Amino acid sequence: MSSIKNKNLSFLLAFALLVSMLIPSIASAYSTNGSASNPTLTIHKYQQEPGTARGPAGDGTSAQAPVGETGLAGVEFTLTLKEVFNPAATLPENQWTPAPAQTKLTGTTNAAGEIVFNRDNGLQLGRYEVKETNGPANVILNADTFEVDVPMTSLDGNNLNYDVHIYPKNQTIRKDVELTKNGPDGTPLNGIKFKLFRVTGNAGLDSETSEQVGPDLETADPGKIIVPNLEQGKYYFIETETSTGYALNNQKIYFDIVKANEDGLESPTAQTPTLKWTNIDRFATDGTVVNNTVPDIFKTINDGLTSFDVNRNETYKYNINVKLPADIDLYKELKVTDVLDSRLAFVTDFTGDNIQAGWKVEGIDRSAITFAQTGQTLTWNVNDFSKLSGATEFTITFTSKIRANAESIERIPNQGIVDFDNNRGQIDSDISSTVLVGPTEGGFEIFKTDKADDSPLEGAEFKLTTDEAGENVVETQDTAIKVNGRPSMDPEGKLQRLISEDTGRILITGLPTGDYYLHETKAPVYTENGTVKSYRLLTKPVKFTIRNSEPNQTITVKNSKSGWVLPTTGGMGTILFTLVGLALMAIAVFAYMRRRKNIQE
Repeated sequence: MSSIKNKNLSFLLAFALLVSMLIPSIASAYSTNGSASNPTLTIHKYQQEPGTARGPAGDGTSAQAPVGETGLAGVEFTLTLKEVFNPAATLPENQWTPAPAQTKLTGTTNAAGEIVFNRDNGLQLGRYEVKETNGPANVILNADTFEVDVPMTSLDGNNLNYDVHIYPKNQTIRKDVELTKNGPDGTPLNGIKFKLFRVTGNAGLDSETSEQVGPDLETADPGKIIVPNLEQGKYYFIETETSTGYALNNQKIYFDIVKANEDGLESPTAQTPTLKWTNIDRFATDGTVVNNTVPDIFKTINDGLTSFDVNRNETYKYNINVKLPADIDLYKELKVTDVLDSRLAFVTDFTGDNIQAGWKVEGIDRSAITFAQTGQTLTWNVNDFSKLSGATEFTITFTSKIRANAESIERIPNQGIVDFDNNRGQIDSDISSTVLVGPTEGGFEIFKTDKADDSPLEGAEFKLTTDEAGENVVETQDTAIKVNGRPSMDPEGKLQRLISEDTGRILITGLPTGDYYLHETKAPVYTENGTVKSYRLLTKPVKFTIRNSEPNQTITVKNSKSGWVLPTTGGMGTILFTLVGLALMAIAVFAYMRRRKNIQE
């Protein structure tokens, strides 16, 4: 029995001896990284795009350094010492004890996104509260405060790390931007082209620098451009091409992507990406920009006609209506031009219907326009755009006529043109409106015939007048009127001494429309039995009417031969009269002499 006890005792002594030998090995089994005499805490700061998945939990070692990510410079960290660690203290005093004072360390990450705290900048062994206290505008600061130990014990408890590395990340500020383009009536405008630029320096100054972001943009239904995930910064849209009927507006449409609090106030420590528009144009609101229409022109004649026929030398009125955009007071130039065809004339002495010196304007103050005439070119320039503010249109009316000598087979076109510079990138000179004006005219043919047999009579003379009395003879000087296809050769420049040819005809063309009177001024003559005789002269004029574009009408004038015959001067009839006269005279003398003899007796 005692031998068994001795064996058990020996086993226990041997086990105790073994354990006593192993205890020092177990106590020194953990590893150490870094130096307790020069601890370091390295913060590696990286940018992180929105939506990026979180990485694994940190272990305090440099082995967790991410690959290919961008370091973030300019992030300020503040370390507050909470507990102090003294590695030289003997147990049980070798414990973490509260820091006697709120010792703070501050540092900012360098270009690589790193900041190192060590003995040189005040790092002690202990537990620190770490907080991001400032940073660049393009990231959202981490609002969470975390703690880090120096040294840090590994998760498995086998390592004491005096060279601690942590890898916090900051989310880059990004925001979707939406631009809407509308017409002045709110209609969405598709197909308007823009470029997007990021301002790189001196925003809003002449020395401003910028770089284009992405490809050219174009509004799509309903008039929108959406640019996703723009990072923090100052930008502007600029319009490069508009659609037909709308004026370009190349003013820069600025906006900023910033950090702002819930109340909208911008702050470097705010956590919400916010879009702020900076509108320099009164036709823009946040994200919505209006394109105004271009000036438009519509030309008419008299009371709204676009095609008109009128007698040469008779006045009529051209009306040029100009529609104005809402931003007309911002324009640099607005000019209305009318170049008259050489066959047309500007009637400067026309003063009726409130027209002064041949023209008037309605809808705006006449003093807002300066008029000039250079040859056939008429120009109206706006000289004071402030006087057009609020106006939606104006109409220029001027007096014109077709020149009396205008040769025209077709109507004469006349075009009004509006040129403008809206002072915001749009210069245009191809907006026009055309009307047509043609001379009303006609012609007639005189056909002189013998009433008895309808044979043509040559040598009859006529004149053409506009009155029955025959006083107002039609003028032909500097007109389009022709006689037998040629200008009239009358020395007085009138339609008179019109002589029928051997065909008995006279053709008159180019006459204005209206009523006319044909007067025969000399009847033709003929010879019969060697005797020259005359046809009877018309006692009344022939009235007829010229209508526009009708075929030349024929005025047949028939003449009858005279019915009486006078004796031929110096012929037998004269001798007979002479003999009778002499006989009568002889009888008278005989009677006188006989009476005298009787008296004497």
